[in-house]
Amino acid sequence: MASLLESAKLVFGACPYEKPAYKVLLKKAQYEVRQYSKYIVVTSKWSGDEGSAGSKGFFPLFRYILGGKNEGKPAAEGGQQQQAESIAMTAPVIMTEKKKQEPQPETIAMTAPVLMTGRQETPTTTETKPAATEKTMSFILPSKYQSISELPKPTESGLEFSEVAPQTYAVMTFSWLLTPKAVSTHAAALRELCAADGVELDPDENNIITAGYNPPFTLPFLRRNEVWIRVTNTDALPKQEEHQEGSTQQGEQPPQPAS
Repeated sequence: MASLLESAKLVFGACPYEKPAYKVLLKKAQYEVRQYSKYIVVTSKWSGDEGSAGSKGFFPLFRYILGGKNEGKPAAEGGQQQQAESIAMTAPVIMTEKKKQEPQPETIAMTAPVLMTGRQETPTTTETKPAATEKTMSFILPSKYQSISELPKPTESGLEFSEVAPQTYAVMTFSWLLTPKAVSTHAAALRELCAADGVELDPDENNIITAGYNPPFTLPFLRRNEVWIRVTNTDALPKQEEHQEGSTQQGEQPPQPAS
């Protein structure tokens, strides 16, 4: 019964998972600036056309935290290897997309003469393919793990572990589906609002982070999605009272989507 109740809460937007700690440095009607503490992530990477399925990145991560594809912690000296352990789910799942650099066309010097024939050539066409992207999906690991060495070792290839240093991000929250178009629209709106407020952001579009807090079966209009863009002038932010956000908020309801 408890499991059914918890599942029902997830359908209606509850997010009862540990979240990374941060301080709110600036709060506006449509966005806020957050200063995140250090956290550890496990990341999967893949390449594909823009908009390709995120399941390529999700399932290796999900198998890892379930404990089915890791070796447990290393044995202490003289001790026995510990059993593989599961890791608690956290939120949000964070994602990035980096467009691959297309090779620049080579310039060829002009020569003479120009040769011509009377034979009619059949024109050829070149198919234009969507821009390929390098994608990442990361799970933020629970705060009880203070270093990568404490984590269970994966047996599945392709997973990477890294410590994310404290960073400050401008964040815009929105609901409905986390599509490339929605991310692009909200990132552009966030840049415009921050520029008007004197908040300077990383100009590189490849460094935009998207964050999703809910499972796929959550009602779309109750989902919590976010766009994060790194702030580059934190010392010049307008002064206001800071708000501390804990890392273990349970049953938190998503905020109202930005209008």
